[in-house]
Amino acid sequence: MNKKWIIAVSLLLLLVACKKNIEQPEDKVLIISEESDKENDMNIIIGKLEDNIYINSYFDIRFALPKNWNELTESEMKVLLKGGEEILNVEDTEIVSMIPLFATFKYSIEDTVEVNPNIIATLEVLEKDTSIGSGKEYLEEMKEMLLTLDIPYSVGEVEEVTIENHTYGYFTAKIDTGETIVYQKYYTTIIKGYSINIIATYVLEEDYKTIQGVMTSE
Repeated sequence: MNKKWIIAVSLLLLLVACKKNIEQPEDKVLIISEESDKENDMNIIIGKLEDNIYINSYFDIRFALPKNWNELTESEMKVLLKGGEEILNVEDTEIVSMIPLFATFKYSIEDTVEVNPNIIATLEVLEKDTSIGSGKEYLEEMKEMLLTLDIPYSVGEVEEVTIENHTYGYFTAKIDTGETIVYQKYYTTIIKGYSINIIATYVLEEDYKTIQGVMTSE
């Protein structure tokens, strides 16, 4: 299977999500308070990753990522997202509202493997007048958008789960490439006017169990 196509599969839901918030002002993404500077605000919003533990105090979220997986740097995440944008023919203006939080892959992104299991998290600023009030509502819209794409996606029902005191909407999607079946599990929660989106891609049961270990409350 084409390696670039697999990357597109891993990023598809993230990039589709961001099409809903085109042309948002930059300061809406960056500024938390009028008194603070943009660089500091961005660091607060993004959170930090240390010793495979992702902590974001501003949104009160925490995830223990797989210890033996490969965590991407900020620059590597930007390259990866840019690659997905080019493969899926998405314009720069359509992803202005997406901020990468963390990404971890089972194998190095330089390795040639058919499917590289991964967990990718991004942050998206929502429009002020949005009617979306929960992660479940967000993913219901996402599901409708996915079903309009010319891609053989099968999408399950949107349900809810509580993880670290936050309610996430989630669903499982799968795509049959003709050579294998790739599964993706997508989680979204809404906090402080942002959607936090986590997508996990896998094929094997053992990798599914590893991912479920990260999403500890399910």
